[in-house]
Amino acid sequence: MDLPLIEGRLKLSMLALVREAAPDEAVGIIYNEMAYPLRNISDSPTDHFAMNLADLRELVHLLQIHFDLIDDNVFLWHSHPGGGVGPSRFDMTHKTPLKHHLVVALVDNDLVSTWY
Repeated sequence: MDLPLIEGRLKLSMLALVREAAPDEAVGIIYNEMAYPLRNISDSPTDHFAMNLADLRELVHLLQIHFDLIDDNVFLWHSHPGGGVGPSRFDMTHKTPLKHHLVVALVDNDLVSTWY
């Protein structure tokens, strides 16, 4: 599966979620070219993200995503509303078991995306 392009309705949905969560980092998944939010449960949400695996399981269940399709069709994303482009050292050392990770930075009121 190719990584989704961050454009069109996907970009608009992510931009809305990032703006709504700011100054905290937003976190969620991308599925079917749409961004879905998860709660950021980090103790320091303006600097990091953390998610509850039960929330992720519930969202996967609500979206009716079959377990066998998760690796190639579900992408974890989070934001850097302060504009830090690319994953932080913290992001790199705290990757989830999901195969694909994306960080989107809010720069000049637009998103700059980096897969890691």
